[in-house]
Amino acid sequence: MIEGSLENLLTTCGYKAALRYELGERHTFDFVEGTVPWEASAESIVETGEATYAYCDPHQPQSCLQAVQDLERYLRAKGPYDGVMAFSLGTSIALTILIDHARKRGMQEPPFKVAVLFSNPGKPYDMEFLRLGRIQPCDPQPMISIPTAHVWGSADPLNEKASLAPGYCKEENKSVFVHKGGHQIPTAAGEVVIMANVIHRAMGQA
Repeated sequence: MIEGSLENLLTTCGYKAALRYELGERHTFDFVEGTVPWEASAESIVETGEATYAYCDPHQPQSCLQAVQDLERYLRAKGPYDGVMAFSLGTSIALTILIDHARKRGMQEPPFKVAVLFSNPGKPYDMEFLRLGRIQPCDPQPMISIPTAHVWGSADPLNEKASLAPGYCKEENKSVFVHKGGHQIPTAAGEVVIMANVIHRAMGQA
């Protein structure tokens, strides 16, 4: 196992206790919760009937722009963070920010040293168009240079969209694990170990 040395991570996903245990106690997590009432996408939450919230309405440009700006303000106020761990729409928001920073290469440091991205639901947003009040997805181009770990399920209804996420990242700095489940973070012991190894590999490159 490649041990990561990072400690402070921002997370937009309710990480499972099994994964946290496998990653080790040295890491701390700050959870950023959404505020827009939304239908649950994680299968485990659908089963419990818990109220769920999204970071934005993914079809409304102003809502998406507000979510990105809110997260960037949070980073300025509470950061810096070593890394980001994101699930579903949180992954799209994280990719949007990382791509926007990559386009400003030389002007700004990346907001994170590493990104762990679960179950990406679609193409990230082009910030230049969001600022103009329009939604325009970014097509995959390997712009993100920080180490990344990508995890999604082969049975996820959004499997094809999830598989696009690594295409935005440099080949030499990305690690991928496709589990057998759906739109969720796996909890089976064997899959948790593999997933943690993939995440540790990304952390070890940071």
